[in-house]
Amino acid sequence: MKKAFPLVITLILLCSCMVVERENRGKERISKEQMYLALTSYNEGISHLKARDYRRAIRSFEKSIELNPEDPDTYFAMGLAFSGLGEPAHEMACYDLAIKVDPKFAPAYNEKGVVLANLEKHDAAIECLKKAIKLDNRFARAHINIGILYAKMAQWDLSLLSFDNAIKGKVALKGAYYNKGCTLELMTKYDEALSCFNEVIKLDEYHVQAYYSKASVLNELGRYDEAIIALDHATTIASYWADAYYNKGILFAKKATIMRAEENYEKEREFLEEAVMCFDEAIRKNPKHYRAYNNRGLALFELRDLDAAIASLDQAIDIRPRYFEAYFNKGTILEATGRSGEAEKAFQKARELKGDSGSDT
Repeated sequence: MKKAFPLVITLILLCSCMVVERENRGKERISKEQMYLALTSYNEGISHLKARDYRRAIRSFEKSIELNPEDPDTYFAMGLAFSGLGEPAHEMACYDLAIKVDPKFAPAYNEKGVVLANLEKHDAAIECLKKAIKLDNRFARAHINIGILYAKMAQWDLSLLSFDNAIKGKVALKGAYYNKGCTLELMTKYDEALSCFNEVIKLDEYHVQAYYSKASVLNELGRYDEAIIALDHATTIASYWADAYYNKGILFAKKATIMRAEENYEKEREFLEEAVMCFDEAIRKNPKHYRAYNNRGLALFELRDLDAAIASLDQAIDIRPRYFEAYFNKGTILEATGRSGEAEKAFQKARELKGDSGSDT
């Protein structure tokens, strides 16, 4: 069976700042009428930004800047709108303008750091985030973001220190504990990671990613029943999440393996049937979930439903023609049914794909 939770580390996210309505800021030489109209356009832009209508938000911010070109908040907010459109060059230009107007505007350094990090320019990103922290040592999101970057660079001590600094500020606690937990998991410090995910859940009982990551850690600790309970919480909150059902199926398959070793074949069958139901649910949520088809085929093979097992593996191959594991598993089942010629073809295909760096796993 595939190892559960192969994508947990991708749940580590960089934290962005959201802006809110502001009071008048600007030079006295701008008339009160201009200031009022600029503020009105700014707040219209914020409304569009919150509604994710990014183009209209940018037009409103541009109108505000025409009336008051010396307000860093507007450039900053326009940068967030460009972020929503996936235009990093324009986004970073806006943050640079905000910094030019106000060199002590810490949020702009933070967001510029996020853009640079997403562009894999980690050293430059860290410098921006350090600047944000120097300007505001209690800026939790900047501490979290630099912690994430240190984790990506495997600088574990600096990463954990950054998350602890965020936690000390008692702001953005969920993000700090969650990302600290993910980092500790990467370090294989599973008990400490579990404590962090539990802290997140205390703060927010609907934090679906915390339940999912908690299940991942419990899986590593071999505490499969608790992991299944955590995934039950995740699917209750986010019933659409195919991977949660898929990994729940993996856990039931692992429990079945334990029962087989103990020669408790009745329980083994029960857990395999549970696994198949979980894989079926993952497929209902995501009909292209080729790993669910693959592992469903393996569970059906253990249940001796050989034709259904082969059909499930064929579905995995149809979705991912370069998925060598599905070919190997199909070969194993064909061999077990005495179809040695077909089995060898499947094994040969698996060998070819496994040796090809472009194959899927």
